[in-house]
Amino acid sequence: MSRIAVIGSGISGLVCARDLMLLGHEVVVFEKSRSLGGRCATRKWRDHIVDHGAQYFTASTETFLKEIRDLLGDNLCILDGSVVDELGNVIQATAGVRYYNRQGNNRTGSALARDLNVQREVLVESIERGEGPTWKVCDDYFDAVVLTAPWPQTAKLLGESSVAPEFVPCLTAFFEYTGKWAGQSQDQYAVSIRDSSALHYGVLLLWTTL
Repeated sequence: MSRIAVIGSGISGLVCARDLMLLGHEVVVFEKSRSLGGRCATRKWRDHIVDHGAQYFTASTETFLKEIRDLLGDNLCILDGSVVDELGNVIQATAGVRYYNRQGNNRTGSALARDLNVQREVLVESIERGEGPTWKVCDDYFDAVVLTAPWPQTAKLLGESSVAPEFVPCLTAFFEYTGKWAGQSQDQYAVSIRDSSALHYGVLLLWTTL
């Protein structure tokens, strides 16, 4: 059995940690923030649960779909509303069906973290070679380290000075209004607007009457 440190509690880090644990290894996950799930980010806003990170996911294989059903149970839901472009054309999902977690997509991270040793609010600022084939992470020693953080953080930990990749800017905004429904259709989930600029964004449609 090996002691393995996993840096980052996004979906990839948590899946990796779970698989390593099931293989019999001792695993410690380090997460710099309080929440789990990485880009599956969810915020409780007024009386709404709003996924302002990944708003849905698809399942292209039956194996993955079974795994996610076993993980989420009744909280796994199908997104019925369509996603359209600025001209009203429906944008089909790559795998045919869009799914989401009824409790918020970041709760998928919490479900993956069951039985895992996750150290939250711990910022890993360096990784050092220990004595022999070990690595020092936050004053603890491990046989191996798995880095799952975004490339800029990973490159810093590795001492890399290569140019960081370009990121597409993303803007998320929450809106709430009073009165009667004023949108195009309650059958639509979101409008995805793309133009020739670098900013690509989606507009989430919320229906609220106070």
